[in-house]
Amino acid sequence: EGTSNEYGVHPFEIPLATEVNIGEWKIEARSGEGSTDVTVRVEPYALPRFRLEATLDREWFLDSNAISGTVRSSYFFGKDVEGQVLVIASKYEDGAWAEYARSSSTLAGGAARFEIPARQGVQDGVTLDISVVDTAGHPEKTKLFVPIAAGPHVVRILPQVSAAKPGFPLDVAIETADPAGRPVSLPL
Repeated sequence: EGTSNEYGVHPFEIPLATEVNIGEWKIEARSGEGSTDVTVRVEPYALPRFRLEATLDREWFLDSNAISGTVRSSYFFGKDVEGQVLVIASKYEDGAWAEYARSSSTLAGGAARFEIPARQGVQDGVTLDISVVDTAGHPEKTKLFVPIAAGPHVVRILPQVSAAKPGFPLDVAIETADPAGRPVSLPL
């Protein structure tokens, strides 16, 4: 039990015993008549056998552009990992993340390129579930969120007051930025 803060958030921790039932657990939150739940996986911690890094070619992509990047993987003692890479792209629709594309490739020298086809109409972003399986069959996984925008610029009108009054000037500002939120100088 608790109360959300001024931002509407109530952070908390759920302590787990060292020996718990492995599998999917449901966490439910209720406030008054409203409720929501989320399912989380509880699984044993396994020390990773190798590093897995994924980098995107850009910080954000237009919904008309393919998403591209590089996966790099090496063992902790320095040797490059040889194996298979699988990248699964998912978009949020109807209240859940749904897969819409896959890309698979083979690591060469510990690296592999990937490209996910463009998906018109994707709003806000997609998630990339990236996995590498080495030649011994050991998997490592990571996840990336990729911001997706309908256009290269975001333009917002910011009124200085919440209500306008007849006979008084209405002060406003126009903000222009790229989809990553960095200011951009544009003719208006």
